Amino acid sequence: MIQSFNGSLLLFDGGSGPSGRCGGINVSFFGPTGQLVGGGAAGEMIAASFVQIVLLSFPGEFCNVSKEANETSAPPKVDEPMI
Repeated sequence: MIQSFNGSLLLFDGGSGPSGRCGGINVSFFGPTGQLVGGGAAGEMIAASFVQIVLLSFPGEFCNVSKEANETSAPPKVDEPMI
C-alpha cells in the first residue's frame, strides 16, 4: 500500500546562461510484512485504486527577484492603527 507519493519540478531561466529543469518523484509504501520501503521513482507506476492529486504552482516572477533588488528596496509602509 502506498504511504506517500510526492515530487517536485523546478523550471529555471539562466538569464544569459542555460535554462533547464530539475526535480523528481519519490514514493514510500508498506511492504508485504509491514516494513516501510521507499525511494525515487524511475518509470511508470499504475494505481490499483483511487488516487488524489494535489498540485501547487507558484508564479514565475517569484524566483526572478534579484538579491540586490531585495536589499535596496524600502520596507513596505504600514499604516498606523486607528484608536
